[in-house]
Amino acid sequence: MAPVLLLIRDLMFMARVTGTAKELGVPVKVVRDPAKLAPEAGAGQGGRLIVDLNLEGAIDAAAAWRTATAGSVTGFVSHVDSETIRRAREAG
Repeated sequence: MAPVLLLIRDLMFMARVTGTAKELGVPVKVVRDPAKLAPEAGAGQGGRLIVDLNLEGAIDAAAAWRTATAGSVTGFVSHVDSETIRRAREAG
């Protein structure tokens, strides 16, 4: 099973996600810098990415990752941050 990529800087949320993944037997690879996501892409392998959309450059990095891998992206952001939600939707 390919690891789920987690693009996040928030240590508390990172600990929650990685802890839950470990309990479920799902491997997780944490990437803390959007600029370093591309080398983790594994082009053509599909996979999953969970991304904090508030990180500078995260939306573009996630869109590029999705294009390179044909994987699925789940982004999270505050429900009241309508501008970031709009930009993420536009990016796919």
